[in-house]
Amino acid sequence: MEKLSSMKNGSILFFISILFLSSVSENTIARQINEVESIILEGSKLRINGTSNVTDFECIYSDRISSDTLYQRVSYGDSLFISGDSITLNSANFDCGKKAINRDMQKTLKAEEFPFLEIALKSIEIADEVPFETQLAITLAGVNRNVIVEISEFSSSGNSISFVGKGRVLLTNFGLTPPTALFGLVKVDDEISISFDLTVEQ
Repeated sequence: MEKLSSMKNGSILFFISILFLSSVSENTIARQINEVESIILEGSKLRINGTSNVTDFECIYSDRISSDTLYQRVSYGDSLFISGDSITLNSANFDCGKKAINRDMQKTLKAEEFPFLEIALKSIEIADEVPFETQLAITLAGVNRNVIVEISEFSSSGNSISFVGKGRVLLTNFGLTPPTALFGLVKVDDEISISFDLTVEQ
């Protein structure tokens, strides 16, 4: 696997163009828009990390992120611009390592009322180097917010690409109250991070 983060002079654009845009006509110069299909491979990971006044915690999504075919809209001209489908996650499948923390997390996410959360890819404009940013639309507890995520690593192998990224959200922006424990002695910070390590294959 070849790390694209070490490449310069448009190498990222080159590899992603081959992966997603092989059907573009050689004689067409104007900006192209293609519809492509892909799937998130097993082994991909998604985590929620947070802090409190006592300790840090990590909640790992324990189920496969998506087994369904995803659809992306790829626009290619001076730069590569990708928008895409959404994935749905079961709020009950975040494992924080302890039953009490799992219970608090599900309560915080209002899992009984809103058992699923959704993450939609709004746009990625591929840059020549990492890091670069992508915009996601996250629906949590019935509230939709746009979140900027930084892509810190990129790699390619065959017809698949892998990327690592992280974004930060405030629970209160989704109308959620950061959990407390032990009669308020333990207080979780409002800001949590959502990190992922995904491999997508066309």
